[in-house]
Amino acid sequence: MSFYYEYTIQQVNRDSNNCEVCGEVCLTIYYQSEQKRWLEDNCTKQYCHNLFGHYDCLINQRRQ
Repeated sequence: MSFYYEYTIQQVNRDSNNCEVCGEVCLTIYYQSEQKRWLEDNCTKQYCHNLFGHYDCLINQRRQ
């Protein structure tokens, strides 16, 4: 079964400003959600790995 990952990222307000990837403090914090989509199953979504953190840290966590 073929699939691909789809991501959304947005700036958010959050009480804790620590990056969940590197652990450092974020001046601006982002939320990234990951979805796995199957091509054969009418694009059914499954939510996978969601994170808060620095924009660059989140981008580097994306799967190919």
